[in-house]
Amino acid sequence: MKTFVISLTLIVIGAMIGRRMFSRPGVEFTGSREKNLEILRKVADMVNRDLPKRLDAETTLLRVDVTNSGVVNRYKISTLTYAEFSQVGIMGEAAPRLREETCANKSYRKAMDYGFTVSYFYVDRNNQPAGSVTFAQADCEKGLTTR
Repeated sequence: MKTFVISLTLIVIGAMIGRRMFSRPGVEFTGSREKNLEILRKVADMVNRDLPKRLDAETTLLRVDVTNSGVVNRYKISTLTYAEFSQVGIMGEAAPRLREETCANKSYRKAMDYGFTVSYFYVDRNNQPAGSVTFAQADCEKGLTTR
């Protein structure tokens, strides 16, 4: 049951962050990738002013980064170690629904339409990498990439 709650939390929180990031006034992409990266970075800076933020008993949104590839949402799951995270298969369980929510999110789709990816990166209670999933525009039409 705990696994289900954590994976459901990952799905809901991932979708909320996308809506929050791009629903700000003045977020209009252009034909220039560099200008679009600048826009993404400014929005991430605004979001990061309120972070880190504990979202529930297990999950903390640490920060939102922008790389040359796209948006990276960074979370900490405070109740599990990497071994426990892997053993219960949270990423495999959450990834398909997280993909659905990301692809249905107009804001994230907008970024993906301009060639950016949307990633979710998780660390365990010891701040060790625990899992990640990355979505690109093509993932909204077919499969997905998880690690």
